[in-house]
Formats: sequence, structure tokens, C-alpha cells
Amino acid sequence: EDTIEVRDPAPDFVISEVRTTRLGSAGESVRLQRILENQGNAAGTMAYGIYLSTDRSFDLMSDRMIGMGSQQLVTGQIDNNIDTVRNASDGTAGAYFIVYVADPDAQVGELDETNNVGFSTNAINIEAASLTILSQALPLGTIDLPYDFILAAVGGSASLTWSISMG
Repeated sequence: EDTIEVRDPAPDFVISEVRTTRLGSAGESVRLQRILENQGNAAGTMAYGIYLSTDRSFDLMSDRMIGMGSQQLVTGQIDNNIDTVRNASDGTAGAYFIVYVADPDAQVGELDETNNVGFSTNAINIEAASLTILSQALPLGTIDLPYDFILAAVGGSASLTWSISMG
């Protein structure tokens, strides 16, 4: 005997496409083209999270959120638009997939809760942030006495070595 489920009308949010550039830098903005759809039989507001992932699977514990958004979608509506997000400034350089997760907090009862994740077709290669020297000025030194001062910098891709070129 077959069982037929009868339920109230509900939206069904789907991320059908995610596109990104192939190169970015930590801390810089990147534009993401995405297509959001409501394949359900009722209107709703789709909240979504945007994440960086090292693979084409979504793991809330290891993937890093880089943005959020929301879009009101009527039944059958397809929203083809661009989101601008900032890459994590303190993340590790490397190749990352962009992951969109519809209704990440499960606030909307949908017809299908298993189709809420979409991945970029290609990975974005995120390079380390450019080197920025934070130390603004050095204290004065005295001739023939040892001089020691710790300089501060952020960004770059390796440990830094400082030296005096003249003086």
C-alpha cells in the first residue's frame, strides 16, 4: 500500500549555480555570481550563508563563513545576481570552493531540505595578503650601543627577516 504525504504549501530553496573568479587575495573583496531559485509552491524569504571550503562538501565546523544574504522569492522565481564578499584576511592561502547554503539556520519549512547547498564550479586560489608594516616609527639609537626593536607587520606569505641596508 502506497503512502501519499499531504502537506501545506511551502517554498523549496535551491542554489542552482555559483561562479567565482579564479584568483583572489586574503582580505580583498570578490564578486560571486549566483542563481537562487524557489522551486516550491509558496513564496518565502531565503536567507543564505556564503562559505569557503577546501573541498566540494559542506562542513559547518571547518568551512569558513565569509558572507550572508537574503532574497524574497515567489513561487518559481529565479534570481540571477551578484554578491560581493570579503575573503578572510587571516585565513590560509590556497584553493577554496565557494559554498552557498540556503536557510542555514533551518528557519523555513521547505518541501525538500536536502537541496540547500550549492558549490562554485571552480575553486578560487586565495593568495596571502600583501605585506603591511604596522610599526610607524623607530626609537632613536645611540652610536656604539646595541640597538634592538621589534617591528610589527601583517600579511605576506612567509616569516620575515629585517636588515639595515644603510646606516
